Amino acid sequence: MAANVFDDHLWKPFHEKQYDLVLQRVARHLDTTRAADAIHIGGLALMQQDRVTDGINWLQASVALLKGNPDWFSNAITATANKKRYDAALMFLDQGLALFPDHMRLRYLRAVIYTYVSRHDEALVILDQLIAEHPEYEELYLTRGYALHMLSRFDDALASYAKIKRTTPEQYEELLVNRHGVLMDLRRCQEAYDLISKNFPTTTHPMTIYNNSLTELGLGHWPQAWHHYRTRPHVGLPPFLPRAERLEDLAGKELFLFCEQGFGDCIQFVRYAPLLNPACAQMTIGTPPALMRLFECLKDPRPFRLLTTGSQLRPPQPNQPQIALPLLDAPALLNTTVATIPSEIPYFKLPRLTPKWQRSDPRPHIGVVWAGASRKDDARAFSVDQRRSVPFEIFAKLLDAHCDVVFVNMQLPGQAGAHPRMISVLERGFDMLDTALILDQLDLLITIDSSLCHLAGALGKSVWMLSRFDACWRWFWNGETASPWYPSMTIYRQLAHASWPAVVARVAHDLATTFG
Repeated sequence: MAANVFDDHLWKPFHEKQYDLVLQRVARHLDTTRAADAIHIGGLALMQQDRVTDGINWLQASVALLKGNPDWFSNAITATANKKRYDAALMFLDQGLALFPDHMRLRYLRAVIYTYVSRHDEALVILDQLIAEHPEYEELYLTRGYALHMLSRFDDALASYAKIKRTTPEQYEELLVNRHGVLMDLRRCQEAYDLISKNFPTTTHPMTIYNNSLTELGLGHWPQAWHHYRTRPHVGLPPFLPRAERLEDLAGKELFLFCEQGFGDCIQFVRYAPLLNPACAQMTIGTPPALMRLFECLKDPRPFRLLTTGSQLRPPQPNQPQIALPLLDAPALLNTTVATIPSEIPYFKLPRLTPKWQRSDPRPHIGVVWAGASRKDDARAFSVDQRRSVPFEIFAKLLDAHCDVVFVNMQLPGQAGAHPRMISVLERGFDMLDTALILDQLDLLITIDSSLCHLAGALGKSVWMLSRFDACWRWFWNGETASPWYPSMTIYRQLAHASWPAVVARVAHDLATTFG
């Protein structure tokens, strides 16, 4: 079959996203000289349909037959990386570079994949080699800047971005969004906001709007920031349910309110559910299993349903239209300002259950959390966690404070850290209600920016929160020690990156003063 006929037969429907048609046609080419090409295109189609295991198997079969074509390895690497199957992407990289060790595109893709899995130092070695050989390729400086940013080498990242001079409009916008992220982490927040607002005042690119909305939120540009924040990716709504745009859209409908992002986000923003419930005919909250029993305790005068995330949705009832809302859209629908943050605290009423741990010592009990969950498969989240977590050898100075208290380890089981003055009470299998019943017995929680700071705040418990220098937008950047979200919270802020010893010393002093 002539190349142009083959392309029309398989590549054309692939690019038109007719993946079922591609797969139907692949079989016609299995007995031809283009069989390997057909299997390869079929593998890419399977990946697009989220049939990932089958797609990887087909791609593996095709590259085994097409060893003379590095582009097929490149396709396979990109397709698997797009589905976050970095193990498969690295497998194809190893195979491709074994055959084509000097191939620039494959070497570059290895650096890119390394940045996806938080192997940034290794990525930099490759990128520096490629830049020495091909200084004219400015894409290298963009990826190098990102790797430096994830290593918290902020000034070096900006210097790498500054080397980029020739870009398309799309690349220029990506470059400025990356620079914006570095400026945010340097707490040059107004400069970051101006960078986007002045260069792209009418942009329609969702990621640009989303990134600048984080700056608007932290600067207090409410409520417009909440409306811009609706462009965030990965809200996880079912494709068959319309997304509410205004509060009026809920009238007469069954509302599916979907939790999103981390447990802390869910706990912080579920306070909006009782305000939304009266606006709809019926409300169902989709929640992760670990939050299900806690959310049953939500104070709401109107009944609501809970549904475990991933469960089958109930089909529409006759004359009962349905509508969906990601939980963090609620402030936009209610045009929230700092003054109108829902302020009923606590907004959970804990049941009269016997906690899985009960205090017996009459001394004050202080809960402690010093580290978050590390996710190396999410480079941005991993980089942030490295900055928000306090190394235990530094945090342990707090446990030596001159006060007669019991320190209660509220870390998840298995996370490193031991001290003779600290007891551990959490066990694997505890859900957030189990944790809340333990937290309710404590006199104070000292924690980094974690889900437990939200849980303590939502329960009205006293919480001292240790905030990294590049604080999350929800804590603002005004230097205040109080939070409008949680009246019982006191914020201890880093005054510079990597300055945890000074923060821990302030907390230890206040702990000794309060409980000494």
